[in-house]
Amino acid sequence: MKTILLCLFVSLAVTLNAQLFSKKEQKRILLTSSALLLSGSMDGTSETLKFKYNSFKTIFPYCNNQYWNPDLNWRNKWKSGDPTKGEKFPLSSTVFVFTTELCFK
Repeated sequence: MKTILLCLFVSLAVTLNAQLFSKKEQKRILLTSSALLLSGSMDGTSETLKFKYNSFKTIFPYCNNQYWNPDLNWRNKWKSGDPTKGEKFPLSSTVFVFTTELCFK
Protein backbone atom coordinates (compact mmCIF):
# COMPACT_ATOMS: atom_id res chain seq x y z
CA MET A 1 0.00 0.00 0.00
CA LYS A 2 2.88 2.35 0.80
CA THR A 3 4.41 1.63 -2.60
CA ILE A 4 1.17 2.48 -4.40
CA LEU A 5 0.83 5.76 -2.52
CA LEU A 6 4.46 6.63 -3.23
CA CYS A 7 4.00 5.95 -6.95
CA LEU A 8 0.81 8.02 -6.96
CA PHE A 9 2.46 10.99 -5.26
CA VAL A 10 5.51 10.84 -7.52
CA SER A 11 3.37 10.68 -10.67
CA LEU A 12 1.22 13.56 -9.42
CA ALA A 13 4.29 15.63 -8.57
CA VAL A 14 5.68 15.07 -12.05
CA THR A 15 2.43 15.82 -13.85
CA LEU A 16 1.44 18.86 -11.78
CA ASN A 17 4.70 20.72 -12.28
CA ALA A 18 3.48 23.24 -14.83
CA GLN A 19 6.77 25.12 -15.08
CA LEU A 20 8.71 22.20 -16.57
CA PHE A 21 6.16 20.56 -18.86
CA SER A 22 3.66 21.88 -21.36
CA LYS A 23 -0.03 20.98 -21.08
CA LYS A 24 0.35 18.35 -23.80
CA GLU A 25 3.31 16.72 -22.05
CA GLN A 26 1.43 16.76 -18.71
CA LYS A 27 -1.52 14.93 -20.28
CA ARG A 28 0.81 12.37 -21.86
CA ILE A 29 2.64 11.74 -18.58
CA LEU A 30 -0.63 11.47 -16.62
CA LEU A 31 -2.04 9.01 -19.17
CA THR A 32 1.14 6.93 -19.12
CA SER A 33 1.31 6.91 -15.31
CA SER A 34 -2.34 5.91 -15.04
CA ALA A 35 -1.89 3.10 -17.56
CA LEU A 36 1.17 1.80 -15.69
CA LEU A 37 -0.65 1.87 -12.35
CA LEU A 38 -3.68 0.09 -13.80
CA SER A 39 -1.64 -2.57 -15.59
CA GLY A 40 0.47 -3.22 -12.49
CA SER A 41 -2.65 -3.64 -10.38
CA MET A 42 -4.19 -6.02 -12.89
CA ASP A 43 -0.98 -8.05 -13.15
CA GLY A 44 -0.74 -8.31 -9.38
CA THR A 45 -4.36 -9.45 -9.13
CA SER A 46 -3.79 -12.06 -11.82
CA GLU A 47 -0.68 -13.40 -10.10
CA THR A 48 -2.50 -13.55 -6.75
CA LEU A 49 -5.36 -15.48 -8.31
CA LYS A 50 -2.99 -17.96 -9.96
CA PHE A 51 -0.72 -18.68 -7.02
CA LYS A 52 -2.50 -17.56 -3.83
CA TYR A 53 -6.22 -17.88 -4.44
CA ASN A 54 -6.89 -18.75 -0.79
CA SER A 55 -5.41 -15.42 0.30
CA PHE A 56 -7.60 -13.64 -2.23
CA LYS A 57 -10.64 -15.52 -0.96
CA THR A 58 -9.99 -14.47 2.66
CA ILE A 59 -9.93 -10.80 1.60
CA PHE A 60 -12.94 -11.10 -0.74
CA PRO A 61 -15.06 -13.88 0.82
CA TYR A 62 -18.17 -13.14 -1.26
CA CYS A 63 -16.52 -13.16 -4.68
CA ASN A 64 -18.03 -15.33 -7.40
CA ASN A 65 -15.86 -18.47 -7.53
CA GLN A 66 -17.10 -19.35 -11.01
CA TYR A 67 -15.44 -16.19 -12.33
CA TRP A 68 -12.48 -15.59 -9.97
CA ASN A 69 -11.21 -19.12 -9.21
CA PRO A 70 -8.71 -20.20 -11.90
CA ASP A 71 -9.53 -23.85 -11.28
CA LEU A 72 -13.17 -23.23 -12.21
CA ASN A 73 -13.34 -20.23 -14.53
CA TRP A 74 -11.83 -21.95 -17.57
CA ARG A 75 -15.14 -23.82 -17.92
CA ASN A 76 -17.05 -20.58 -18.55
CA LYS A 77 -16.12 -20.51 -22.23
CA TRP A 78 -17.71 -23.91 -23.01
CA LYS A 79 -21.37 -24.94 -23.23
CA SER A 80 -22.37 -26.43 -19.86
CA GLY A 81 -18.69 -26.27 -18.87
CA ASP A 82 -17.84 -29.16 -21.21
CA PRO A 83 -15.25 -28.59 -23.99
CA THR A 84 -16.69 -31.46 -26.05
CA LYS A 85 -19.99 -29.55 -26.47
CA GLY A 86 -18.29 -26.59 -28.13
CA GLU A 87 -17.97 -22.91 -27.39
CA LYS A 88 -20.57 -21.11 -25.30
CA PHE A 89 -20.78 -18.37 -27.95
CA PRO A 90 -18.79 -17.71 -31.14
CA LEU A 91 -15.09 -17.08 -30.44
CA SER A 92 -15.54 -17.50 -26.65
CA SER A 93 -12.41 -19.62 -26.44
CA THR A 94 -10.16 -17.33 -28.51
CA VAL A 95 -10.86 -13.65 -29.11
CA PHE A 96 -13.48 -13.13 -26.37
CA VAL A 97 -11.86 -15.29 -23.68
CA PHE A 98 -11.47 -12.21 -21.48
CA THR A 99 -15.27 -12.15 -21.05
CA THR A 100 -15.38 -15.68 -19.67
CA GLU A 101 -12.33 -15.99 -17.42
CA LEU A 102 -10.22 -13.49 -15.58
CA CYS A 103 -6.77 -15.06 -15.46
CA PHE A 104 -5.09 -17.35 -17.91
CA LYS A 105 -3.13 -20.42 -16.92
